[in-house]
Amino acid sequence: MSYTISEIEQLVLTELDKAPLNTYCKAFEQYDGQFNVDDLKGLTKRLPACFVAWSGDRFSEVTTLVTYNVAMRISVIVAAQSLRGNFKAKDDDKGASQMADDVKTLLHKNNLGKSDIVGLELVGRQPLIVEPQLAVYGLDFQLEFID
Repeated sequence: MSYTISEIEQLVLTELDKAPLNTYCKAFEQYDGQFNVDDLKGLTKRLPACFVAWSGDRFSEVTTLVTYNVAMRISVIVAAQSLRGNFKAKDDDKGASQMADDVKTLLHKNNLGKSDIVGLELVGRQPLIVEPQLAVYGLDFQLEFID
């Protein structure tokens, strides 16, 4: 079966909106440039938040009948107020590190409820922004299906 980028992003968002992540995360959205680092005060009101974005595809021909194996990359961006140096907050709140761990637990090897999708594989994790008030991490996943 074939899937659109938006369909895959929505399937990933559905999987992320589950415990434990949905017990403390305020927003689950498709990423559309929501970060304005110049407006940290406005941004931190919406945190913690989780965003999903398509990162690209790789196609390989399976048959001469125009059937392809699609290797799709999806990025999950987690953002939270930075907890570095705030030991009480580290004990009481969930920061970007905990969010990244929860995302990994929820998505790694998850086939998004579709039998024709090979489970998501975590292929990378990195800090994107680490500021005194904001921590943003990116997690890159790959999934495969036949198109």
